[in-house]
Amino acid sequence: IPYEEGSQQYEFVVQDLEKYSKDRTIDWIVAFYHRQAYSSGGGPDDEDDFTETYHPLFDKYNVVLALQGHFHAYERSYPITSNDDDEAKPIVTNTDPNTYENPKGTIFVTAGTGGAHTMKISKSKPFSAFGLDSEFGIVNISVENDGTVLKSSFIENSGDEDVYDEFEIIKEKTKNK
Repeated sequence: IPYEEGSQQYEFVVQDLEKYSKDRTIDWIVAFYHRQAYSSGGGPDDEDDFTETYHPLFDKYNVVLALQGHFHAYERSYPITSNDDDEAKPIVTNTDPNTYENPKGTIFVTAGTGGAHTMKISKSKPFSAFGLDSEFGIVNISVENDGTVLKSSFIENSGDEDVYDEFEIIKEKTKNK
């Protein structure tokens, strides 16, 4: 499906993000899609055209979390904003490893761990907060504390259900809600 600027898909995303970014009953905007915008490689190439087209929209409409697949590994970025000069080098806005208060930018999570173990993270990039390959697992997301905390855990699901990664995003509750 064409997704470039001006396409039916792009217009749908813009209208949807604009509508929900203005809705005071919405606490969190989370995007999800199949192809990866950012990864530390070792698998399929990042979708540069997708990244260049959609990451600026995520910044504009305050998408706090982007869930992506395609790459059969787990990786989480720090909060990052798009870089107009080089979309492959996003701007890291917070390097705290696990807690982000009112972050500027989107956290990108690749959760392709239902797939085969053949793809490896080749080298961690500066935007990468955590990466793990060769493990099957799931991402569990919860919203807590009256909607002010979003928590995410990557849980291994081949028996022990060990938690390999977890982070939380904390944001102020707006007064008009």
